[in-house]
Amino acid sequence: VHPTTVATCYSARLFYRNHQIEQIVPGPTQGLGAYAWVNGNCRRNWLTLSDMEEVRRLLISYDPEKLLRRLLRAVRHFLYACYTYELDIRFTLVVTGLEALVNTHSRNENWQFKKRLCMASHDVGVTITEAAAKQAYDYRSNFVHGQLLQGDHISARVQESYLPLETLLRLLIKRSMGEPQFASRFESESAIE
Repeated sequence: VHPTTVATCYSARLFYRNHQIEQIVPGPTQGLGAYAWVNGNCRRNWLTLSDMEEVRRLLISYDPEKLLRRLLRAVRHFLYACYTYELDIRFTLVVTGLEALVNTHSRNENWQFKKRLCMASHDVGVTITEAAAKQAYDYRSNFVHGQLLQGDHISARVQESYLPLETLLRLLIKRSMGEPQFASRFESESAIE
């Protein structure tokens, strides 16, 4: 709904008996998901009341058993990106999550990615041009193939190109969870194509 650093280290389960709290158990304070990270450009690190209403609506409609395999892969990559501090790894995870949604075969991956990402971005109101999508795919390839390694200088252009990609992935997942008809676009290769 909105990126924040709220993670399971801030969570607890409340157990009630007769409308009284009987026990409070802290959430996971270590390991994957204990901490979440946001892009340095995130100016609001909290959820509003309207955000919480949307979270409620999504939790009610979310059923991992019914979510399409492509969307499950996209969700997994998105979550791992949120739990990862290093930008080069986040970038790779987000682009891979987007690839799970828009690429259908192993030929012309770059072409598929830039064309379909540009079209998908219009569906959720995020502007990503074909040139920006191609650049993102190239950055991802650089990270994956070791051309820009952890600790190396990451230019401001890479950082600026990351946020729209993460936003796009988040919004595509969110809309797919809330609108089964929209999710059906990712049901098969022919639907995507």
